Amino acid sequence: MPACNLRIFTFVISLLVLSGCSITTQNSSSPSSVAEIPGTPVSMSVSTPVGGQSVSTDSNTDTVSTSADGLHFTSSGYTEYGDWYSEVTVSPSSWEPGQQVNITVKLKVSVNHMSGLASLGLAPEGLVALVTAERTFDSEGWLRLASDERMSTLLTPGGLAIEGGVQGAVTNRFGYGFHTPVDELVTQPFRLTEKTEGYRQATFNIKTRLPDDLPPGIYRLRLDYGVVSYKRYYSLNGETFAYRPFFKGRPTESHLYSPPIRASARYIGSAWVDASRIQPRIPWVILGNYNSNGYRGVVADEDRHRFALSNRNLIPDDVILPLYDDRGNKLSYSLEPQFPADTIEARSNIPWDYTKGELSIQITGPDGKTTDLGTAPFAGQTGIFPTTRRSAFTTWKPPSYGYYTVKVTGWIADIWGNRYEGGGTYHF
Repeated sequence: MPACNLRIFTFVISLLVLSGCSITTQNSSSPSSVAEIPGTPVSMSVSTPVGGQSVSTDSNTDTVSTSADGLHFTSSGYTEYGDWYSEVTVSPSSWEPGQQVNITVKLKVSVNHMSGLASLGLAPEGLVALVTAERTFDSEGWLRLASDERMSTLLTPGGLAIEGGVQGAVTNRFGYGFHTPVDELVTQPFRLTEKTEGYRQATFNIKTRLPDDLPPGIYRLRLDYGVVSYKRYYSLNGETFAYRPFFKGRPTESHLYSPPIRASARYIGSAWVDASRIQPRIPWVILGNYNSNGYRGVVADEDRHRFALSNRNLIPDDVILPLYDDRGNKLSYSLEPQFPADTIEARSNIPWDYTKGELSIQITGPDGKTTDLGTAPFAGQTGIFPTTRRSAFTTWKPPSYGYYTVKVTGWIADIWGNRYEGGGTYHF
């Protein structure tokens, strides 16, 4: 590779990591060693799906509660060899630099699941958990992604999206160059797991210390589960551990994300950041369903310095849409927003409450006149995106040719009640 290209590549990779996660000193055992977690496993009360039905992938977590003991949540996942169930407690439920964080993880897998892996030549010798912490929103509430695909929260000086990152856990244990403020790999030998009604259950008691230079923001713990076989790690589906595979049908799941965890800290060279005051923001794109000479989607002016699309076939350009179809009928367009970050991997998405939130739209046409389409609450979802089901928003017909400025603003809540703002001013 020429020297100039190598320098550019190194610069881009450094930017990806600095914004999406923090670089810290590794505080856990090396990947070549297997850390045994002593102690007696604790039973876990997670119900098996009735009638052997598959676990839904619509939500990353099933139940969540916060108390003086910390953040407690449960989750489940699907693999080709059986479903798994997990229960996690994180204490404290909000973070500051230098704190000790206690994480209790209970992982329950079926005996048939383990037998299925053994039939592949992966006889499980133990269960393994990798815990990392991704900073999903920075100190100003801007979204950051560990893997930027077909879009990016990192841009070139000219405003182009910089794709990259890692398609899996952000850890330097398996060849990637960086890791997050929490990076703990633990295993429990199969002989120490608890037998219960056709299942094996492992309990991991993890203690980790947050770095003194912890970046402020809103984090989510990522927990990757797998098995140890012949001193190698595999996912619960028998594939590469802590890495997203190429799905051949229904996506398999060997990891989960926690609800948001706010971390207060001092920003570099700045004042203390109270994480409870951070307002997270999601990039909203409009007109993403319509072709404009090979390019799709309009990004808000307010997001352009932090977010860009990468359609991989054209450099982003102005969106120019037809007024009429081939038969001379005037076309209609939906002005409701889409969340591009939700198109990478469903398992990693923040689970939205599609009935909590609202949307406001004002349109300024080529003649300079502004039409207020009003405000409507979100009432459900269309595909993976929210909708108001208001026809004025979903079937808008431009009255004439020309340059339009549309203000689309609002907010949406996740299933835990956290509010996320989005939108801004769009031009096409």
